[in-house]
Amino acid sequence: MQPPVFSGDVPTGGIATTDFTIDYPELGPLHHWRYDQDSRRWYSFTEDQRMRAGELPDIDMLINRQLAVDNVVLIYADHYLADFIEDEPNQLASVGVNLLGSGDAVLMRDGKRFNCRWKRENAGDMITFYDTDGNPLALRPGTTFFNVYSANMFQPDVSFSSR
Repeated sequence: MQPPVFSGDVPTGGIATTDFTIDYPELGPLHHWRYDQDSRRWYSFTEDQRMRAGELPDIDMLINRQLAVDNVVLIYADHYLADFIEDEPNQLASVGVNLLGSGDAVLMRDGKRFNCRWKRENAGDMITFYDTDGNPLALRPGTTFFNVYSANMFQPDVSFSSR
């Protein structure tokens, strides 16, 4: 299995995108990412719909700064109800995620959106990304935020835009 690829060169293609939101079902949080051209980073914001709080920056408490990353990767993976209870008093079943095999993904880097595929054959392998033609797709060197969400249940609404 090939390890992930990194390059400072922006891959060809892609769709100009400066903002995207992930709106989880019911009263789940609304997660918003905004691209900043000057820093070439994606900044994270969250709206707590349950508390009816407005959108606020997500803060990295170790450095007391807003969470900002070079890449955001959305990974669509099958979810399933696990066989144990996560929240004992409320009898909330835990949700498991299958990150073996392959599936759809979206790479956000350098103000662009790249629809792609992820692949991971064995538990010890790293996840790798491929463009729609099957060629390795490079992440920008630096920090990466992986957002794994369901391809089969509890699907959030994801929307992309460009200012």
